[in-house]
Amino acid sequence: MLSSFLFLLASAIFYSCEDVINPALENAEPILVVDAWINNLPDSQKIILTRTQPYFQNILPPAVAGATVTITDEEGTVFSFLENKPGEYVWVPSGDGFGTIGFNYTLAIQISGETFVAESRMGQAPTVDSITFFVQEGNQFFDDLYQAEFWAKDLAEPDNAYWVKFYKNGIHQNKPSEIITAYDAGFSKGGSFNGIDFIPPIRRLSIRSIPIENDVFL
Repeated sequence: MLSSFLFLLASAIFYSCEDVINPALENAEPILVVDAWINNLPDSQKIILTRTQPYFQNILPPAVAGATVTITDEEGTVFSFLENKPGEYVWVPSGDGFGTIGFNYTLAIQISGETFVAESRMGQAPTVDSITFFVQEGNQFFDDLYQAEFWAKDLAEPDNAYWVKFYKNGIHQNKPSEIITAYDAGFSKGGSFNGIDFIPPIRRLSIRSIPIENDVFL
């Protein structure tokens, strides 16, 4: 009888924890969001412009159409990004790829009488020496997995920032949980990991554990 009472009490406690709470949040004035990851590969470069939205509004953010978007290098060369569809602005190379390593670039966005400006330098990416794989045996919680590591050394000069990308069957894995960034060979500026091999959490997590199955390529 006591056991039954305790079970019912525990059930009531867990049930009460399932109440949905929707706090009242004030709506802020929408602001411009710029998604601009530019590289020097011989591909089209894309900049996405949207506006912020209320926290509980579960729809795609509104696109910002009709903007003038340019990037200018330190020698005065202007790259104009044309609107491909609402909120998406594209520059298509006519020959060589975009940009020169070591150059500084200025992004300018004009919309609704306002101008937004940002500056950045195009850094160099280190060479990947090799990628190794090993099998991580599963247990009662997960199946056997392939674990992969890339081997590369951070560039000698300090203050390098990296975005490590990986692909599965040619598809870029870009969920929020799959975005891996590094500062020098570590996670942050205070890590003091300059000029060495990328530390294990970065070089392993950059190629996520992949279930063993047919037709999987990294």
